[in-house]
Amino acid sequence: MPKAYKSGRTLAMLLAVTCCFAESSPSGGDLLMVAPGIPLTENDLISGSYNGQSFILGNDLTIHLATGAVLERIGSPSSFFDFHGTLIKLDGGSIANTNSSTSHISNADIRILNGGFTDRDINFGQGVSIFVDGGTIGLGTIFSMNSQLTLEAGTLRSATQFRDTASLVMNGGNTGDVIQFYDSTDFTLNDGSVGDFLRVFNGSMTQNGGSIGFDMLVQGGMLDINGGSIGNEMNWRSSLVTIRATSYTLDGVPGAIQVGESTVIANRDGEVLLAELALGQMLEVTLEDSIIPGVDFIEGNTTVNIVRVDGGDFPLVGDYNLDGIRSPTDIDLLASAIRHGEYVTKYDLNNDGFINISDLIFFITDLVGTHLGDANLDMRVDLVDLSLLAANFGDFPRGWADGDFDASGQVTLSDLSILASNFGITPSVPSPSAAPFYVLMALSLRRRR
Repeated sequence: MPKAYKSGRTLAMLLAVTCCFAESSPSGGDLLMVAPGIPLTENDLISGSYNGQSFILGNDLTIHLATGAVLERIGSPSSFFDFHGTLIKLDGGSIANTNSSTSHISNADIRILNGGFTDRDINFGQGVSIFVDGGTIGLGTIFSMNSQLTLEAGTLRSATQFRDTASLVMNGGNTGDVIQFYDSTDFTLNDGSVGDFLRVFNGSMTQNGGSIGFDMLVQGGMLDINGGSIGNEMNWRSSLVTIRATSYTLDGVPGAIQVGESTVIANRDGEVLLAELALGQMLEVTLEDSIIPGVDFIEGNTTVNIVRVDGGDFPLVGDYNLDGIRSPTDIDLLASAIRHGEYVTKYDLNNDGFINISDLIFFITDLVGTHLGDANLDMRVDLVDLSLLAANFGDFPRGWADGDFDASGQVTLSDLSILASNFGITPSVPSPSAAPFYVLMALSLRRRR
C-alpha cells in the first residue's frame, strides 16, 4: 500500500494537496501536473509526493501529462502497480517502459489524446480502461484481466495481445499487423482499419463496419459479421460464424476463405446454412439483398455462394425444386445427378468433391432425418413402403416414392435389400426387426404377379 495511505499521514496529505494544487481536475477532484523533463516515477507514486506536490492515488486524482511529460518505471516485471482508479490523462505526454521487461499497470483510467502514447511492452491488467482519441498504443502491448480499450482515433501498433477477457472496441483509427485475441476476449469493430494477420483464438469478434486486412484467422469462439470488408484469405476453424450483413464482399470482390472442421455458417435468423466442412475446404462468400432467387446455394467445386433475396429467406439446402420443402421430387433430382455423373456442387451435400450414393444417404439421414427404405418419408420403414416397392418392382424409370432407394432409376433386388436392412424402424423402435420381412415380400410380389 502506498505510504500516503498509512495512519497519521492522511490529514497532513490532504492539507498539503489543498495548499499546493493550483487547479482542479476535469472530474472536480485533485490534479497532479507532470512537468516536461521531470519524469513521474513509481517511487513518487508510492511516496505520494512529486515536484513539490502532494497527492493521494484514487478516483479523485487526475494525473495530467502534457507534451513532453513522462510517467516511467511503473509496474515491476513481477507485479502490477495499482493506481486505485486514478485518471491518467496523456494529453501529448507518455507512459514509458524503462524496465528490463514488461511493465504492469492495474486499476487506472487512461485517456490518450493529442499525440499522447504508451511505450512498448506494457501489460494493462485488472481495472484498466483506456480511451484513445488521437494517440498511440505502443508495440507489443498486452491487455489482460478484463482490461478495456476503446479506440476512437489514433493507432494501436503491431503485435498487441488481448487475453483473459480483455476487450477492444474500435470506432475509428487503425491498428498495425498481428493483433491477437485469446481466452474469451471480445473484439467489436464498428469503424476503422485493422492491419494484416488478425488472429482470434477462442474469443468473440463482431464486425459492424470498418475494414480488416490480409489473412485473418478465427479459430474457436464466435465471428459475427454485420458489415464492413475483409481482405482475401479469411480462415475459420472450429468457429461459429454468423453472417448478418446485407452486403458483404472480401476486398471488393469475393475472396478466398478457408473453413475448418465444425464450422457453422448461419443467416441473420440463426438458420444453419452449412455445417461440418472439411478441414481446409475453400469457400467464397457473397451476401447481397438483390441476388436472384433460385441461384444454386453452392457454386463450383471450391465455392459456396450464400445468397439472400430482398425480404426473403435463404434457399433450403436440398430443396432443389424450390418449393420450400424437401420431398421425393428433390431426392429424384439428386438421384438423376448421381446417375449422370456430372458434378454440380449443390448436390455434393457432404462436401467430399463427389456426387454419389453418399450424398443420397446424407439427404435422407441428415437433412430429412429418416432411413433408407422410407419411400413415403413418414419417418418409418414399414409395410406401406414395402407395398410401394412391390407395386413398382422391376419397373423403369422409377423414383424414391416408388421404391428406388439406390438412385438407379429402377426398382430391383438392391432396393429390396436396402428396405429389408431397415424394415421395422419407427420413431419409437429405432432397431430394425426384419425377421418376417422376406415372407411378407414374397407374398407382396406373388400378389403383384
